[in-house]
Amino acid sequence: INFGAYKLMEVKMSRIRFQSKANGLMTLRGKWLKAIIIFMLMVLLVLGFNEIDQSYRAAFGSPQFLSDGSLNISQASLIIEAVFAFVVLLFLPPLFTGQTEWYWGLTEAKKKGIGDVFGWFGSFKLYIKSVGLAFNIFVRCLLWAILTCSVSVGILWADFYYFPPNFSLAALNAQAVDYNTTVFCMLAAFAGLLLLGALFLLCLIIMRYFLAVFLMVEDNRRSVREVVRTSLSYSKGQRWGMLVFCMSFALWFVSLFLWLPALFVLPYFNASASVYAKHIIFTRRAKDKSIKAQPADITVAE
Repeated sequence: INFGAYKLMEVKMSRIRFQSKANGLMTLRGKWLKAIIIFMLMVLLVLGFNEIDQSYRAAFGSPQFLSDGSLNISQASLIIEAVFAFVVLLFLPPLFTGQTEWYWGLTEAKKKGIGDVFGWFGSFKLYIKSVGLAFNIFVRCLLWAILTCSVSVGILWADFYYFPPNFSLAALNAQAVDYNTTVFCMLAAFAGLLLLGALFLLCLIIMRYFLAVFLMVEDNRRSVREVVRTSLSYSKGQRWGMLVFCMSFALWFVSLFLWLPALFVLPYFNASASVYAKHIIFTRRAKDKSIKAQPADITVAE
């Protein structure tokens, strides 16, 4: 293994990630107010659906959580949840795609208005594409999640079922740990570590679809299958860099619990992600063109 070349490549990718963030901030100059308004539109839409959901639950006497804090899995509750999940699926993907297109336009110095984020609602064909792409990626990520996390989640479920722990106040005061609690803690620790590894692997895998929505907004004539296939191709050898790029915003994302920083963090991330995705896409195309331009190596037998 050529560790020197690997280190040089990592330094280069680190510089590209840094430049993407810097250029992302530059594209937002003079556009911050529009970016914040677009973000607030997304928030208001989600909050609006949530309020309608809670109103329906109150009307039908089917709360999302029971009095003991457990999730309500009654038939009425599941039906309400399924209906509103379907409604959200119909409204959020076109708006999210329009938002991505707005940020992509900033990387090309195009003048974009706030109303442009609703552009994918204006054409039935584009609307279906945005919903189809979101559904396609969701199903793929769900299947990968089941494949990677099922073992660790299964161990945790079996641990709770077969070795119910006793964390009662009397047991803690007596400092007496029974057999079930001991086994439960050991298995829970093992399954927790296994789950962390599975989640890391899952995040690395779903980076395969990072470029899909950017490819769609770049040329909306492409089909859902084409942009997903191209995203899979262009992300080869780039998934680790993509994951590091997203994880570099981890502390920023933690600040979202305070709500107010979201007005800066999410536009910053969206703009930077657009610049980073554009770099990957254009670099890969340039590489493909250079390979095609090279003359074929023909060996003539004497």
